Amino acid sequence: MEKLNKTFLALLFLLLLQDAVGQTYIYKGNSRFPQDVVFNILEGEFRTARNSYGHPALFTIRGQQIFKGESISLLDVLFTYRNGYLFLGYSDNPYDIAYNFDGEHIYFRDRDFAMDIAFTIYQDGIYAGPTNFVSDVLFTIDGPYTETELFLILYALKLL
Repeated sequence: MEKLNKTFLALLFLLLLQDAVGQTYIYKGNSRFPQDVVFNILEGEFRTARNSYGHPALFTIRGQQIFKGESISLLDVLFTYRNGYLFLGYSDNPYDIAYNFDGEHIYFRDRDFAMDIAFTIYQDGIYAGPTNFVSDVLFTIDGPYTETELFLILYALKLL
């Protein structure tokens, strides 16, 4: 009986660990306290605070597209991310480029000059402009995220 309990606890731990590994939290500033969670992402669904299944998703990510709400209709595409560029809607037209990302800096439109840096992403912190000083962090991201999810985070935080 004791062996069965240990097996059950091990399986339960693995299930909880699997759920926790894939979840991403966005915190205000440089803190990681539960009360400072602004949004979370779980399996491509973007929700407020610490809400998960059972609460409506504000946005959904499928592939490299960001959709409004829980819909994955092409009519509800807000942004498409391709090759380092964020396009408005379902587009790949150069005139629809809103931002571009080089791995550390997010630039306005398709520019890459220092004066066009909108945000800096450094050690999972989001900074305004070209700075990465620890006291200048706007938001902190805890957990795995893609570049498409990064743009969704910025959009949901009303930074884009």
